[in-house]
Amino acid sequence: LGMEQREGVRRLFPMILPLMPIYSISIALMVLDSFMRNAVWHSFATLLDGVDAGTMSMEELKWLTCRNQVPIFFIIFANSSSRALTAKVTSQFRLKVRAEVMRCMVGQDIAFFDIFPSGVLQERLNQDAEMLAGKLFDLPLDLIRLSGMLISNLCAVYWLMPELCFMIFVPLPFLSLAQYYIMKYMNRNVERQRKI
Repeated sequence: LGMEQREGVRRLFPMILPLMPIYSISIALMVLDSFMRNAVWHSFATLLDGVDAGTMSMEELKWLTCRNQVPIFFIIFANSSSRALTAKVTSQFRLKVRAEVMRCMVGQDIAFFDIFPSGVLQERLNQDAEMLAGKLFDLPLDLIRLSGMLISNLCAVYWLMPELCFMIFVPLPFLSLAQYYIMKYMNRNVERQRKI
């Protein structure tokens, strides 16, 4: 990182630190959701296996279904609460970034505003604050959610049948690598179209 970039990162820490307690709760709720969601759905599948085999009566099924609605409620609550808390954190962070950048822009010479129109500056300010908040708060939350779901599904399939697990999950790294290069190629084409 260059000296200016390090200075910019240092300016972000005082904006991020007050938001970390709320964001930590959001991460904890997302971890709960991502790991427990698949376990609950797989437990429903085992209940339906009992119905299919004829070993469970309809009364037992009704009781177990009602009992299993409680974890589903908590999983939905955890996901929704995590998203809401993250939205609150990102909005507060965007406001702080905009205020700091506006404070720096107001200190510029009048010639600066002659060169850069105010509409362009406002658009850039909004886009940069949005992108920065997304990369700092939304992206890690999505990575945690997807990683937790991958791990919990991997465990569930492994406990069900280890051979099936290897057959399903061995191609994933190759598919992920292929998808990475395809997305890189698509982004390069989008950038090329913007230049035209």
